[in-house]
Amino acid sequence: MAVNKINSRSPYYVVGAGSEVVTTSDTDTYQLKIVQVNADESTSDSPGEGTSGVAIKLRAIPVNFTSSGTYTWTGTGASGTTADIDVTVTLGGGVTNQEISYGCSTTDSDGNTITATAFVVVWATTTQYTATLTITNDIAPSFSSAGYSGTVTKQSDIQASQTVNLQKLKTEVFEVKGRNGDSYSFTIALTVATGYAASPALAASTASFTGTFGSANVTLASTLTGTLALSETYVLTPNVTSVTEGNTFTIDLTTQNIPDDTAVPFTITGISANDLVRNGLTGSFQVYNNAAQEVFEAVKDTTSEQPYETFTLTLNEISPTVSTSVKIYDEQTSETPDTVLVSPTGRTVATVACADTASVTAYFVLLDGQSALGNGVTLFSDQSLQTPYASDGKYYKIGSNNNGIIGAEADGRISGYVLCPTIITSCNIEESSNIPNTGVISSSFSTVSGPQGLNPCELVADTEVYYNGAITEGASLYTQRASDNNLSSPFGGTDNWYKLILTCSDGTPQEHYAYVLSYPPGYVSSIKVCGSDSPPTTTITSSARVTISMSTSDGNNQGFAFVSQRVKLVAVAENITNPTYQWTKGSSSGSQSDISGETSSELIINEVGGGGETQTSAGDVFYNCKVSGVGVTDLTSTTARQITWEARPSFTLRFASTASASNTACTSGTTVTIHGDRDAKTAFCVGNQFFANADGTGALSAGTYSDSSSGTDNNYRYIEASGIAGPCINYGCAGEPVSQPTTNIQKVAVRRCPDQTNAGALEYIIFDNFEYGLGNVLRFNDFGQSGGAGCYEIIEIFSDSTTLPSPNFTLQTSDLHRTQPYGTCQECVGDIEPEETQIIDPNKYYGAYRQCGNTAGSLFYVVSDSDLPNVFRIGANTQNCRSIIFKLHNNVGDTSAYSPDASVFEDLFPTSFNDCATCIGGGSAPPSATLAGKRTYKQCDDASQTIVFGHTDNLTAAQFQEQYPSVVYNGVCYEDSTTASVTSTINIDDLVNFRDCASCDAFVNPPPPPAEDRPSNIKVMRISTSSASDETTACNTLNTYDLNVYYVGVFGDNTYLYSDPSLSTLYAPTSETNFRVNENRNYFKIGYSGGPSGVRPGAVYNFGSCSGVDVYWY
Repeated sequence: MAVNKINSRSPYYVVGAGSEVVTTSDTDTYQLKIVQVNADESTSDSPGEGTSGVAIKLRAIPVNFTSSGTYTWTGTGASGTTADIDVTVTLGGGVTNQEISYGCSTTDSDGNTITATAFVVVWATTTQYTATLTITNDIAPSFSSAGYSGTVTKQSDIQASQTVNLQKLKTEVFEVKGRNGDSYSFTIALTVATGYAASPALAASTASFTGTFGSANVTLASTLTGTLALSETYVLTPNVTSVTEGNTFTIDLTTQNIPDDTAVPFTITGISANDLVRNGLTGSFQVYNNAAQEVFEAVKDTTSEQPYETFTLTLNEISPTVSTSVKIYDEQTSETPDTVLVSPTGRTVATVACADTASVTAYFVLLDGQSALGNGVTLFSDQSLQTPYASDGKYYKIGSNNNGIIGAEADGRISGYVLCPTIITSCNIEESSNIPNTGVISSSFSTVSGPQGLNPCELVADTEVYYNGAITEGASLYTQRASDNNLSSPFGGTDNWYKLILTCSDGTPQEHYAYVLSYPPGYVSSIKVCGSDSPPTTTITSSARVTISMSTSDGNNQGFAFVSQRVKLVAVAENITNPTYQWTKGSSSGSQSDISGETSSELIINEVGGGGETQTSAGDVFYNCKVSGVGVTDLTSTTARQITWEARPSFTLRFASTASASNTACTSGTTVTIHGDRDAKTAFCVGNQFFANADGTGALSAGTYSDSSSGTDNNYRYIEASGIAGPCINYGCAGEPVSQPTTNIQKVAVRRCPDQTNAGALEYIIFDNFEYGLGNVLRFNDFGQSGGAGCYEIIEIFSDSTTLPSPNFTLQTSDLHRTQPYGTCQECVGDIEPEETQIIDPNKYYGAYRQCGNTAGSLFYVVSDSDLPNVFRIGANTQNCRSIIFKLHNNVGDTSAYSPDASVFEDLFPTSFNDCATCIGGGSAPPSATLAGKRTYKQCDDASQTIVFGHTDNLTAAQFQEQYPSVVYNGVCYEDSTTASVTSTINIDDLVNFRDCASCDAFVNPPPPPAEDRPSNIKVMRISTSSASDETTACNTLNTYDLNVYYVGVFGDNTYLYSDPSLSTLYAPTSETNFRVNENRNYFKIGYSGGPSGVRPGAVYNFGSCSGVDVYWY
């Protein structure tokens, strides 16, 4: 049966039969294990036993690695360099017993030293016996739960006390040795982990054993029991701290480990029931995805409650107390208002609002607790403070350099108030109107753009593409340009975001993020400048120009690279027909020599696998490219591309072979040297990938690496064999401090924003020497939190003396993506979709034609309001006869028939034919153009299925792989395989191309839209179990809500009530005809079997509000 490891960090293996195998930590890392070999060739783990003067055999066993074959042994009586050694110890001088530790080390095939855990042998002059404790683990819900830890402390008269950690297996065995008359003991200790609770408590059936050896072995047993659950957490967050009468406010409840549809009841104090529109002082949150929200509206009345009333909401029966407060003010009419200038028009994007001019006067009054204009302040358009400034919930520029949303929470109220970011303006992108334009696009993509294109703009643009017309008006990207400027081989978009580099008028490259469609293939539906929300500025030019774009695995156009790192330079030729290329290099921009053999638009330096141009020494080198074409000779870039070649950063570290990050590497790791990526030049903890060799190659040994020199300084992190590094562990080798800092810090709880992995996760953070406000949205780098880097909202601020729950994280400003907060979670996450526009009109007829009898040559695209003919001809020249290759109408056919540059068929004044023979008649046939080249591709999901594609030029294998894509789509996805011996009529230039099979699969099988994350439609309400004969008595006397009922829709007449959240059992009294009251202060009756005619069991009837009857109990 085949067994395959999922990855080096996982404790799981995939088994051929589909079952799951869980391994212990002994089997998922490199390890050298020592055992004692018994006379029957069975083996025993530590501690072993030996009789004075009698030889025993020890064996070293490599686990998950191959030893070099040479072993180094330590310990009394140990000698030899083989895996098996014989050891003899003779006790003398009156010594009757002695514990001796034995060690062993060896090297693996990479030269790393692997050291075994010490093996203890108890030597004695008389017969030894064994006391064996077997522990059976029945802890629920899983004996391997992370919610606890345990130890067993064992000792005997001849074996020193030793504390061993439980491995959390179903059954574990512990042993001690002793002679007749020696004492022994075992003690079991269990500890519940932070963030968990145990009920019933964790316990051992027998936690402590003591006894005396006789002349036989001793057998003992204990069973572990208890049930673990994650601890519950509740955090309340108001959206404002102060509000005026007549306005609404919300209270958010964030929880941890609370099941969906749980009712969390609350009580309101500090105000009376008639101060709220809800007319009640109790209620409950209904939790879904560990979150809930309640909306409250303060009644505008004529009663003066100066200066304010304090609304306080407290969760019932939660310890310690969880509450929050909002101050409710009378309507503001008497104070002289302050003023601020605001932009007149709301925008859907913050940066667009920031580009507006704030020119309209708005008025406001600061309430108690509001020290300055900002979130929660209400803006009015009149001095009397009667007309809110806006209610559309859009972005406005507020003052000289801030923006915020006005009207999303309440009419005129500001939310998401932040400084305007620095606005990046576009350079002028010059484009041609008569020949194709050129750019460089990333072959990889991001599904989410992030704020101002953060995610795709970090990709590497590595593929040259061409397009006609203006990129901002919608253009299709192609990867092949013929000498006649015909474009073919569409770039395979996947309805995702890509990085696209275009050239400014001054010759410098400008980075963009573009949304590229899969239908039609390669169509750019949206393009914006990286770091902004604005499209590039473009103009038309006819000037010939050459620019050089650079890409490495670290990004684009940095101007530096590591020695031996692969670098790709692309010569972008604009307004040059039929270009040819010759690359040059030199020690300066003005001292250049031709590079032999480098005559394509791309120059690869340090190609993986060798060949071509190389750079193996540090220093500055200048590269340029001479481009010639129609009317152009040896035109070069005005600025040669300077590359500073430098050594890759290296680190001498301590390494420990572990399954996850472990501080053992801080003190006892093997010394190794590894090399980092570009980010690692800053610091060990900043690097994202590491390599065994200075040239950026070579796998690492998976495990923990530490840059500690003392054992308690610096950091440690887990690095996979691929070199991908996890985050440096919070607090590093020093470990979490005994007490949390209380000065120059801010302690907060943050909630992970929606539309990310682990959305809603709660983290406790200590800001070191900086602070933010409640409700601020920040983007954190990966500091070891659940879900990695992402956006968070501050939902609670604690006093400096508060002890935060564990785990908590201390962050520096370097842990922030940017120090300026975002206005909203949506703005920070940047999960935006471009507006859908209809590119291909399903009512139109699209066709792609090629000259009759040809399999090669340019396609001619047409569009019509009527069905297209099989063949057509323009004029009388029979050499212009064209036959249809692809056609598309009403979403039926092939999208290869579409081109944004298609000619209107009727405007060509064509003559239509059924076939080529009729069109040609007795005239001359079109010139022959066949597919001279050929290449075999294999199906991505079935390598046994192959197909041959043809291409116009008879290219060598190396030329083909350089010029043509590795994956194309022809009904299914195919990847490049090998040379072909048979010809083909399928022109590869007609096919959509992709970087790899995964990208092609994303084109063919786009992921389904994510399920909308919405609260359950099942609602919960607390009602009284007691009842009263009439509604007045019920509303006056019933104020205890001790029963949960469940329902859907709106609670009222004809609502059915259920006793369980699955709505499987109706809640129906047996014979009751009295009134109940719910927590929203409504009275009602509940139907029962045999009840009033027309009222079904479990249905609400005679429903009304207690506000409509005399109520005295408030």
